[in-house]
Formats: sequence, C-alpha cells, structure tokens
Amino acid sequence: MKLRQNESSNSDEPLQKAAVSLENVTLCLSKDGYRDILKLADNFTAFNQRLKYAHYRPSFTLKSDPRSWWKYAYKAVSDQMKKASGKLSWEQVLKYTRLRKKYISLYASLLKSDVNRPVVDDNKEIEELDRELDIELILQWRMLAHKFLEQSIESENYLKKQKAKQSWWSFGWGSQSFKDETESLHFSEEEWQQLNKIIGYKEDEDGQSLMIDEKPDILQTVLEIHMKHNASKLLDGAHTCLADLSCEGLDCSIKLYPETKVFGVKLGSYQLSSPNGLLAQSATTADSLVGVFCYKPFDAKVDWSMVAKASPCYVTYLKDSLDEIAKFFESNTAVSHTIALETATAVQVLLCLYIFFSSIEESFL
Repeated sequence: MKLRQNESSNSDEPLQKAAVSLENVTLCLSKDGYRDILKLADNFTAFNQRLKYAHYRPSFTLKSDPRSWWKYAYKAVSDQMKKASGKLSWEQVLKYTRLRKKYISLYASLLKSDVNRPVVDDNKEIEELDRELDIELILQWRMLAHKFLEQSIESENYLKKQKAKQSWWSFGWGSQSFKDETESLHFSEEEWQQLNKIIGYKEDEDGQSLMIDEKPDILQTVLEIHMKHNASKLLDGAHTCLADLSCEGLDCSIKLYPETKVFGVKLGSYQLSSPNGLLAQSATTADSLVGVFCYKPFDAKVDWSMVAKASPCYVTYLKDSLDEIAKFFESNTAVSHTIALETATAVQVLLCLYIFFSSIEESFL
C-alpha cells in the first residue's frame, strides 16, 4: 500500500493517493455463511426500524407500565402516517419552533461552559428533550449549536484583540469588563436569522478539508485497487462447489473532487463454471467489463451519470446448474423470509438478463 500527499496545485495530480495491489484473492460462501449474512442484514433492518422511533420508546418494562407502551405504539404509527402524507399541523410547527429555540440555546450554553468536551451527554433536560425529537432533528440542531458556538468564540476573540489594542486609551479611565464565558446564551432575532442560514452548512467547512483551491476539477484523493486474480465460490457442504466465478485483471478506482465523485471498475476477463460444465466465459482477455459512475459531473448538467460497456461472451444454458444456484439463495427458516425471497428473485433476474443480453450480442455477431 502506498500513501502520499502532493502539495502541488496541478489538477491532474491528486493531493492524496493510495494504491493496493493484490495477487490472488478467493472468496467462498457456504450456505451457513449465507444464512449468517441474511441474519445480520435482518438484524440491521430491525435495528434501523426501531431507531426511527427510539425517542418514543418508554424506559419501563411492558408489565410495569403497559399504558406507556400503547402510547409508544400510537406515536410510532401516527408519526409514520404523517411522514407518508408529508403534512404537519400548525400546532406541531409551533411546537417544534419552540423546542428548536430552547434546545439550541441550552445545548450551546452547556457547550460553552466546557469548551473541551465535544458532546453533552450528562444533562437531564437535554435527555428529556431528546425523547420528544427525531434523531435527524437532534443531529441537525446539535450541529447548529456547535457551529454557532464556534462563530461566537471567534467573534469574542476578535473583540478582545480590538479592545486590547485600545487598552492604552482606556487605562486609568476605567474599562468595561468582559462577560463571563460561562454565561448562558440568549439568542437575539439577528442571531436566529444567522442560524437559519447555517442550515446549509456542509461538513467539509470545518477547515479539515484538503482542498487548497476552489476549482471544481481539483483532484483531492485517489484510491486504486488492483487484483491480478480473484475468484468467488458457492459451496454446498464442505467440498461441493455449485458455482465458481474466476476473474483476471480486476481494477477498481475512486476519484474524489470537491463535489464530484468518480467510481470506476474494469475487468480483464472472467469465467463462470459449475460441476456440470462452463456457464459463461468472456470472449476477450482485456476490458471485458467496464463501468464508470460519476456523481455530480462537472462537465455535464446532471446529478449523476453512468457508463457501462460489456464485450462479447460465450454463454451455455445448463438448467440443472442454474436451478441449484437459485436454490442456494432460497428461503431458510432461520432468516427473514422476505429478505431471502428478495435475494433469490434478484439472482434469478440477473441470470435471466445475463442470458438475454448475451443472446442479443451473439445474434449481431
């Protein structure tokens, strides 16, 4: 692995570059491993679903306070219906407006009382407010409090420097004392207007970005991965191989610009085999598959663009082998039935599309 930082401002040379070269990589997936992956995906799905309404979840057990759990169910369902309709009542708008001012003012004052701590996690009033808010609102309001406090400290430091320069004039005549930094923050209307403008704040505005030029075509980071040979196998049992995908010359690259992100994949050759025979094989040994995805390209007025190119290949339809591969991804009683069916359907669709486009290519040759 190589990592370097280039201090030149040439747009063709990246500020940082990392390159990874691998000779031989083999991945094996058994039925037990596939079942564990589905379990993990199912757990993540359930966790993300619970996380949306975690601020409504009561801290008591179901037996001790069933009434609070019924309220929790009602609030979760009503919140989901409101988000689906995209409408909020006027009372809710007023409620969130009051909570926003109270939350940001309190959180910023707690941060200012101890500038060294990055987060406030020991205040009961903040914890009670968090239970009434969605996690996205909590993150946004805390980010606003951090940003406002940062600007407030910079403004205070600037005023101190200006007053220090004029201290020779005020010496002997009395000088106005500074406000205690631990004093609670009380925002004026102008300060709230300033906070409203900060909503468009981006994470790379904290000064940690590597960008040294405002040009959109300045290449910041490049990550390249080269694999000379890689293989993926589906195992049914200890030694039985259902499918073996072997690839030669796999190159992946990621290029990061200030706004633009470019992801590229290039494959030299590939071969898909089964115990019953060869299923697919590329006709060329170089650039058999090429794909480039660009997010916010700076040379076109689109949100994203994608270019895909596939060279001719040879395909053999072996029904028994394809049925065994599809059966490998079928439902299992230990995992979510919905996730297993979606995965099996996706595999079948990909196989059908692969055979369809290959037959079209062969008809034009």
